[in-house]
Amino acid sequence: MGGGFDLAIRDYLGGEKFESWFRRQIGPGYHHVGSSTVVDLGVNSGDGSQIWNNKGIRYVIHVPTMVAPSKSLYDPSFPLRTGYEPVFNATWNSLASSMPLNVDTLIIPGLCSGWFGVPVEVT
Repeated sequence: MGGGFDLAIRDYLGGEKFESWFRRQIGPGYHHVGSSTVVDLGVNSGDGSQIWNNKGIRYVIHVPTMVAPSKSLYDPSFPLRTGYEPVFNATWNSLASSMPLNVDTLIIPGLCSGWFGVPVEVT
């Protein structure tokens, strides 16, 4: 959650304290590209209060799009394989995740458009 849309979410929902809590929710294991984890922000804090559901956001879906930030992986010579396919897969996994039925709005940022380097017109 160190940059772009991730950083904006982190800062909006509580900064470093939120990030620490969020990382505990998704667990310490490796989350491979193509996986999807739904995190319920309205979980009970133990004292009866719902600690993160105070900004009108109930869930965050964690969908990794690359193993680690590195050089751009998008190659304009192969836009289907290096652009459209990873964006489609990330979007599909967001929608096909075990998303709760009470979700009425889904905000999807420009997936793969940061470090991955996929142009906005593809995302």
